[in-house]
Formats: sequence, structure tokens, C-alpha cells
Amino acid sequence: MAKVTDVDRKEENTQAFLQEVNILHKASVGVVLTRTREPFRVISALREFAAGPADCKFKAWTNIRGWTTYKAGTNEIEKSLDATIDPLKALQALAPTADKGLNAEYGDGIYVMMYPHFQLAQDGRVKHTGMVQMLKEFAHEFSACKKRLFLVTPQDFAIPPELIDDITILDFLPPSDEERTMLFHRLIDQLPEGKRPQFSMEDLAQINAVTAGMTSNEVCGALARSLTTHRALLPKVPPSEFIKVLSDIKTEAIRRSEVLELEQSENMANVGGLEGLKEWVAMRRSCFGKDARAFGVDTPKGIALIGPPGTGKSLAAKAIADSLRLPLIRFDVSRVFNSLVGSSEARVREALKMVDSMSPCVLMIDEVDKVFQSNSGGGDSGVGQRVLGALLTWMADNKSPVFMVVTANRVDNLPAEFLRKGRLDEVFSVSLPSDEERLEIVKIHLRKRKQNPDTIKDIEVAVDGSDGYVPAEIEAAVKDAILVAFATKVPLTGKLIAEQLSNMKPLSESFKEQFDMMRKWAEDNARPANRGTFGKHQETGVATSEGRGIDIG
Repeated sequence: MAKVTDVDRKEENTQAFLQEVNILHKASVGVVLTRTREPFRVISALREFAAGPADCKFKAWTNIRGWTTYKAGTNEIEKSLDATIDPLKALQALAPTADKGLNAEYGDGIYVMMYPHFQLAQDGRVKHTGMVQMLKEFAHEFSACKKRLFLVTPQDFAIPPELIDDITILDFLPPSDEERTMLFHRLIDQLPEGKRPQFSMEDLAQINAVTAGMTSNEVCGALARSLTTHRALLPKVPPSEFIKVLSDIKTEAIRRSEVLELEQSENMANVGGLEGLKEWVAMRRSCFGKDARAFGVDTPKGIALIGPPGTGKSLAAKAIADSLRLPLIRFDVSRVFNSLVGSSEARVREALKMVDSMSPCVLMIDEVDKVFQSNSGGGDSGVGQRVLGALLTWMADNKSPVFMVVTANRVDNLPAEFLRKGRLDEVFSVSLPSDEERLEIVKIHLRKRKQNPDTIKDIEVAVDGSDGYVPAEIEAAVKDAILVAFATKVPLTGKLIAEQLSNMKPLSESFKEQFDMMRKWAEDNARPANRGTFGKHQETGVATSEGRGIDIG
């Protein structure tokens, strides 16, 4: 199966699509399957191609009209042939043996079938063997003439295995940056001159970033909704308010995928410690722009954060998105599994294509070890392994500027190839916080709850008492101490925080074996995210002020 993908995203996607179509046409590729979220844009583009470079007739088929002939270069219908509503009969009309006599209507030309997949395949199984056989024959026979058949299907459609070696796949991508800019200006030009907002280039760049990955209909609808929402403020609508509406609509669009969510990023200042990680991320902040590419810098691929629960991995992932100034998308891999064979793999492919179209962005896969663990027993007929295999392949081959942040609590469920260089740039171990880090964490959570750390008496007692506790436990102690101080009218002190800590048994003791295993693994395989002076609970740990981890090769 030939696959045409990864066109230059700097070009207009429609023009890039037509260039590939022209190549396939000249190469006498007879049958092409086009996967897309915008079937009508595909049909319009192919009609343009038939009227232009191909200079031939154009027909489009749907299961309610049958074959419809359009006048060259227009949307005007010339003739509709209702007798070909059945998809098999529609294909039979194209058979080369029927080109003469009464069926000369179906000679050389561009033929497009919209959504034949309803009859072609279902849940990964062939539904209509006659259609499969005819398509196999057409793929061979059309290469000897100037007849071209395009099958337009949804983005997540999986081609039947019986056709995988016969039909070329050509993906039609959502609008590019240039196309979305054109859509914006076209919409603005429809407003009265005195109502047209004047946005700066920076504002337009933000609008483009928010609408990345949306279809043309979604982009136009979102822009129109935002303009309508702020019509009373036109033309002086604040760019931030205009963009906020777009962001809310974008969130709605992403949620429809059921496995992707647009997350709010977190300021890196709210992450206590992890100085090694922060420095590494800051070094790559400017590596997603044109200047970096012109210099020859490879776009960063991502990192893994490995460590016990409560050590701040998810928070760090959100802060990384803020530091890199990129939107954060959460991919819940566990949601893609269901009982329909083939459906899970299709949902992964669709989700990853959506992520590609929304790049540059940060993609977070949280607690991925649970996914591997729940789908490693073989009880799902291999679906879990195929889904994870698709994810691993995408991680290795993806060329889009997507920075992955993968978190895991355990490493014994992770295959070695998941963490190797090439798929990810670095593997960090997130361990128990050091003395300096615990002080910083205590102060952060005091400030978040309107308390001034500089006025807290004996704060060092809280730092000493939190040795061996993960950041989540320290946050819980600060929160409880503030509640006690308010309810009992006593001063909030470091001793009061330490008392709350003494009421809980730290995870490092409750799950000592797991913590010790993680430390040993990190010592041999990971780079420490923490720095500083460690207390008694980390004397045997990997992260020290002088220590270094060993990169996974």
C-alpha cells in the first residue's frame, strides 16, 4: 500500500493535496482512498483538478443521489443518474467493458465516491466482497487508461486488508496556517468597514494557533461565533476576549474525539524544585521556531517523567507547556479500548492525526504504565498491543512539532523500546524532594492559600518534618494546617504543619519496596529531575547535588 503523507505544512494544504493528486494521475494510479474530516472540500478540490490540469469530466457519487455530473469548473449539477444509488451498481457502471454504447457516459474522467465505507467494511471486517473484488480489478485496469476513482472516507477509516496492497492512501489535511488566515480575512471583509477589528500580527498568530487542527467549517463557525459574541464591541473588541471564545470552541472540538482534552497549563513558578528538569526545558524553549530549523536544530520530541505517585509529574507536564509557550493536549490512551475489533486502532490513528494538525503543541500521556499493565495479558485478542504499537510507531516516525510528556509511576510495565532515544529525547526520574525543594514547596502552597511564608514562624520545622514525604503529601499538610489554624483560631506555624505531617504515613514508607526499586532503576537509567541536599530518606537515592543519571540509549 502506497501512502502519501507528511506534505510540507508551510504550503496550503489544499494546494499540496492537488499536487499529489496530479502526480498520482500522471503515474496512472487508478484508485485512491482519501481520508479526511472535510469530504466536501475534497470533492471541491478534485472538481477543480478535473476542470484544470486533468481537463476531463467529473462525476461524484453519494448514496442518496447516485452519480452526479457537474458542469466543468462549477458547482452546478448537469445530470443526476438515480439508478446508481447502490454502491456496487455505481462501481459496475465504471467497468471498462461498459465504456461503449449506452455506458459511454462513464468513460475517462475523475470519479469520486463519498463515504462508500458504509458498504465496504465494518469493524475491521469486509462487508461487501463484491465491492472489494471490483476495486481490486479497477486498481489494475484503470492504470491502463485515464479513468481515476477516488474513495472519500472518514479520517479514521481502516482500509480492508484485502485491498491494502492495491489502493493508494492520500490524506486530506485540515486548513494550513495560510488557509486559516485567508478564511479569517474573508470573514472580516464581509463586515461593514467601520466594524472590522484591527488585530496585530501577534494577535493573528494567536488566533491561528488556537484554530490549528480545526476544519474550515469549524474555523469559520468559531470566528463567526466570536464576532457575534462581541458585536457590541466592534471594531474595538479586545483580542484576548476574541481569542477566549475561540479557545472555548476549540476545547469543544477536541472533546468530541473522546480521548483528547485541552488542558490548562501551569506556571513553572508553581512547581517546587525539579531544577534539573527546569533547566533542560528552558534550553529548548526557542527550538520550535523557524530560526532553530534554519540553524539545523532538530525539533525536540519529548521526555518521560518516571517516579512514585505524588511527586509532581503531572504538574510538571502542565508547567512544561507553559514554559514552551505551547498548548497542552492530554491523550487518555485508556479510553480508546472498546469491544469492537479494529475500532480502538482507528481511534488512536484519528487522535494522533488531530494532534499532528494542532501542532506545535505539548502532548501529555499521563500514567502510561497503567495502560501497558492493563493490556499486557493478552485477553484483548492483541488489540492492546496493536494500539500501543501504533503509538510507538507514531512516536518514532512523527515529523510534526509535537513535544510529548509521558508520565509513569512504575517502570516494570514499560517496554524498553518505549523509552529509547529517538522516540523521546530524555528520561527523567522524579524522586523525593530535597531539603531546599521541600522549603520551596511549602512556600508555594502557603502563597496559593493567601499566606505569607515570610511571616510563618518555625517554617524550618515543617521542612525537617516533611523529609521522606512526596510533594502531594506536603501540600495536604499545608492545607490541613491552614484549616486547623482558621477553625481553632491558633497561629499558623511550621510546627502546626509538621503536626499534620505526623498524622500521615508517607508513601515512601507505605510502599518502601516500590520506592527502593524506582531509586535503583533511576540510578542506572534516568537523569535526575531533582537537585539539592537530601535528607535521611534519600541517602541511598539517585539524585544528589553531584550525581548524574545514565541516559537510556
